[in-house]
Amino acid sequence: MGSFGEKLRREREMRGISLDEIAGATKIGTRSLKALEDENFAILPGGIFNKGFVRAYARFLGLNEDEAVADYQTAANEQPVSVKQIAAQSAIAKANRLAAQQKSESHVAGGLVRALIFLVVAVGVAYGGYKLVHRGFFKALKRPSLHRQMKQQAAAAPAATPAKVPASQPSSAQGQSTPSTPTATASAAVAPRPAAEFTVGIKATKTSWLSVTADGKRTFQKTLQPNEQQDVTAKSRVQILIGNPSGTEISLNGKPLVLGGDLTHPRTVTVGAGGLME
Repeated sequence: MGSFGEKLRREREMRGISLDEIAGATKIGTRSLKALEDENFAILPGGIFNKGFVRAYARFLGLNEDEAVADYQTAANEQPVSVKQIAAQSAIAKANRLAAQQKSESHVAGGLVRALIFLVVAVGVAYGGYKLVHRGFFKALKRPSLHRQMKQQAAAAPAATPAKVPASQPSSAQGQSTPSTPTATASAAVAPRPAAEFTVGIKATKTSWLSVTADGKRTFQKTLQPNEQQDVTAKSRVQILIGNPSGTEISLNGKPLVLGGDLTHPRTVTVGAGGLME
């Protein structure tokens, strides 16, 4: 095994990361990742696929992707390409990906606007239909019923003074519709409040590799240099895989948190709104 594979394995083991973890994050098979470390390039697809594997591996470990590709080409006896050329190719690829992403976001935004317009129109039509039915149709149904009731009362007592229809009867429809207001108020009162966010600060006093997950979603993976700080905002929890615990400081909303236990080996720390959860 040459220096290329040895370097990858050494960097991975120093961070306490298994090949299965890298495979799960990069979607590259464990067999292919091990082939890179063993420099067994014959079982790999070859060409740009191999370079893509190397870039994904290096990105997960927080290494320089262009340097890793250059080391791979030397180890694989491929035609050497300078780091500047690799960087230029990488920049072009990133620009193409950014353009495609912007185009996709523009398409999605246009679809959302059209959906919103349709929703507003549908609500307006539904509300207008409701008002039309409520004010016209039901009143039209109740008038003949009231007229028949008065005729029946007059026929039943011809010598007596015609009975007056109680004032409360015509307003019965209104009495049935008014309870909706307290119901809506009660629903608004029990609506759940959104969870408050908190901020976890991560500062390196020595070089330290980090892998951070916030609320179950991977936030970033990188190597912090001394005095470099990275802040993460979450609602439930922040999980931090620290490569150098003795050279890393953690704070919650600006207040330092004390890490106990063994600080000489990589470890995982979980922080919630109330502090450390480990």
